[in-house]
Amino acid sequence: MSPNDEQDTRNEIAYYNALPCVFDGFMDVPTLSDGVIHLVCTARHQAIPEKKFVPSYDFAVCKGSETIGKAGLRIGYSEGLYYSGHIHYRIDETHRGNGYAVRACRLLLPVAKAHGMTTLLITNNPANTASRRVCEKLGARLVRVARLPEWHELYQEGQRTQSNVFEWNVAGSSNMDKQIVWQGKFLQMAMRGTYECVERRGISGIVGIIAVTDDGRLVLVEQFRPPVQASVIELPAGLAGDTAGGDGESLETAARRELLEETGYQARAMRIVARGAASAGLCDEIITLLLAEGLTRTGPGGGDEHESITVHEVPLTNLLDWLQHRQTGGAVIDVKVFSALAFVNVARASRP
Repeated sequence: MSPNDEQDTRNEIAYYNALPCVFDGFMDVPTLSDGVIHLVCTARHQAIPEKKFVPSYDFAVCKGSETIGKAGLRIGYSEGLYYSGHIHYRIDETHRGNGYAVRACRLLLPVAKAHGMTTLLITNNPANTASRRVCEKLGARLVRVARLPEWHELYQEGQRTQSNVFEWNVAGSSNMDKQIVWQGKFLQMAMRGTYECVERRGISGIVGIIAVTDDGRLVLVEQFRPPVQASVIELPAGLAGDTAGGDGESLETAARRELLEETGYQARAMRIVARGAASAGLCDEIITLLLAEGLTRTGPGGGDEHESITVHEVPLTNLLDWLQHRQTGGAVIDVKVFSALAFVNVARASRP
């Protein structure tokens, strides 16, 4: 594992460990049913801190009076869960291929939400294509392909394979099945129940970079955007996992690539500061914002051969006036630029 990959992993673990969770004791979980299958809680396990184990529930997956598999839910966040995941499931071989694993995962949502959890991790072996399809049907996104550390229980049991780490944002998830009604090269239209939404294809994440020079200038980009028929002032941004061979590309690796490609800058330090929806009423885009500092100009920027990007370096002390002037002149301002100013101010205030 390269130093950058190790740092990416540490940053992601720190991010997940800071997410909310409430555990005042185990719930009395009723039978969880969606009308096709149902889950029955069979065991509860206390945390074992020395092994990095969090509290967990075990469930039997049942169809009618028959037990057809098992599932489990771990509560909380820890370094170990980054590699083991919150949800585990196994459907008996004779019942596979019917979507029961996806249904079982969705039925666990009320329990996770009752404990205040908004994000769940699901891990699987990269060779397990069926489990990967379960994650994709749930709408989970691939964060990275992670190498097991030597202290992990699975490593000590002899497993040396890597693990796919999927993130499932469940803050607004429901049990609505998804139907793809149109599919293009980069986007698709889906129905969740009666709700229409747009989804991106072939990516593992979206990044926006808050890049600040040592002398206090925010690096912005400007380009014409056909959907709004105007030049748009934006943060440097891009997609993770959309390049050839980029399956499993980490968010930080993608952010560094996009920053260099669009602005010509490389960053000494980069860290995740926020993650959230871009337009939750329209699309499934979850954008991760990273703060980039210690910038060095090493390239021309301007984007790839299909882009025509102008780079701006705007003093933070004059940013709002500059944005207003550009907006008056007809440019459209991406609202994430205003968020960037808030994050920069917080970062500066927190320094000793």
